[in-house]
Amino acid sequence: MKKFDFKKVLPFAVIIPLIILMFYLYSLLGGTSSNGITMLLNEGWTVSINETTYKDVDLRTFKFNMPQRGDVLHFYRNLPEEEVDSPLLKFFATHGTLEILVGGDLLYRYGYDYYAKGQSLGYGDHLIPLPDDYMGKRLEIHMVISESNAFSFIETPELTSQNTYYRDTTITYRAVLASNLFLYVFGIFLLLVSIFFLFQNKTFYKLTC
Repeated sequence: MKKFDFKKVLPFAVIIPLIILMFYLYSLLGGTSSNGITMLLNEGWTVSINETTYKDVDLRTFKFNMPQRGDVLHFYRNLPEEEVDSPLLKFFATHGTLEILVGGDLLYRYGYDYYAKGQSLGYGDHLIPLPDDYMGKRLEIHMVISESNAFSFIETPELTSQNTYYRDTTITYRAVLASNLFLYVFGIFLLLVSIFFLFQNKTFYKLTC
C-alpha cells in the first residue's frame, strides 16, 4: 500500500483554513452594505449629439448610434433641490474629453491635451466636488468623443457626499480588497520561503520565478 505523503497536502491544509478564516472575519465586519446617501440622476436630461437633440431623456433607457471620433455629446439637467453635505458628483466617462459645469461655472476639465495629441483617453469614474449651493442649478456635461464605436449609452451621474463616498466604496469592495491583500501577503511569504530553499535545492527555481 502506498504510503500517504503528508507533505503534498500540507499547503492545502494551510491555505484552505486561512481562506475560510478570512471570509469568516469578513462576514463579522459587516459584509458589503453601506448607508451613505446617493442620488441617481437618471431623469430629465436634454441630450445633444452633434446637431440632434433629445428632450426629457431617461438615461436608464436612452440608446443612440455609436458616435465617431470628433462627435460632440452635450447633455444637461437641473440638480436636485435636496441638500447633501460636501456634495460630490461621480460620472463614468468612456473615451472622451470631459467638461463639467454647474450654474454656468466650469468645475472640471479633462482630456483635451491628450485628445489633441491623438492619445487614448480610456474610461473610468470622475469625481467632481460640487459647490455647497449647487441645489437647483443646471448641471452640464460636455464631451468630445476620442474613439469611434466605443459606447451607445450614457452612464448615469451620481450625486453623493464626500464624507461617506470613500468609506462606502471601501465597504462595498471589501471582499475584493481582503482577497487581494491576502494574495499579496501569501505571495510575498511564498517568495521568501522559495528563495530560502533555493540555496539548498535548485528545483525551487521555478517556484521562485
